[in-house]
Order: sequence, then C-alpha cells, then structure tokens
Amino acid sequence: MDNDFPNAAIEKLHIEAKVKKWRRTCFVIVDLIDCPGFEWDASQNMVVAEDDVWTAFLQVNPQVRVARDVQFSVFDDWRVCFIPLPEEPEE
Repeated sequence: MDNDFPNAAIEKLHIEAKVKKWRRTCFVIVDLIDCPGFEWDASQNMVVAEDDVWTAFLQVNPQVRVARDVQFSVFDDWRVCFIPLPEEPEE
C-alpha cells in the first residue's frame, strides 16, 4: 500500500478495522434475513420489514440498527468474501 500510495497514510490497522466492520455487518444482514418478518430486497439492496417488526427486534438486538433503512450495494460481494460455501457432500 505504501509503495502504490505513499501519501495516503493508510495503515494496516485501518484496513483491518474496515474489513472487520464489513464482516460484522454482513453477518448481521444474514442473520436478519433468516428471521421471520425480514427479507432481502434485491432491487433496493436492503433488509426490509414492517416498522413493528423492526421495533420489536431492535429492543432485543440493538446491534442490528446498522442495517435498518440502509442500502448495501456490496452485500453480494461481502457474502462471497465472508461466508464460506457449503461443503459438497461426499459420495
């Protein structure tokens, strides 16, 4: 990074922190769309649910607020990066 962008002042810890945040957000989204009442809207690139569903869920899981009313245009890329593919069954 320093060789290609010597004046950027981007350190390894900055990159690691950003990747960690992306990974955490990816898993929040995956967990949400597995819950009843939540869906992934591919046309909007966001998790959607009725307001009362969000309100109830946020009371129990406040960390999911990062996904409410936010578009995640790179979610499919995050899934490729952070979620392992299921193993093929042995024959």
